[in-house]
Amino acid sequence: MLLFLWLSMPLFDTVSQIAMKKASFVLQKFSFGGEWLFQAISNHNLWVSVSCDLASFLIWMGILKRSELSFAYPISSVSYITILIASWYWFGEKIGLLHGIGVGLITIGVVLICWDEKSVIS
Repeated sequence: MLLFLWLSMPLFDTVSQIAMKKASFVLQKFSFGGEWLFQAISNHNLWVSVSCDLASFLIWMGILKRSELSFAYPISSVSYITILIASWYWFGEKIGLLHGIGVGLITIGVVLICWDEKSVIS
């Protein structure tokens, strides 16, 4: 069960951020006010984002119930990697050298934290 939660977390975080970015394309055309609010409320991408955020919250509660915070929180940084890759794929955003180094360092950090931790897949 915990492995399923860990795999779901970056998925929902990533979908949320991609949907929010897509919603922003529509909402940026309006000044903040009544029309903006109407467009926000009727924007399906915004609702996808909010729904994924809610799912992420529930998943996070499940993870915290089964894991130590000092272990879980650093591992949640995997979402930074998936969001970076998704933004490159969906929006053609550039991934520079420093981004690549950052992803490498995050990956090394996650591997080191998980090295002796058996509870991540229990």
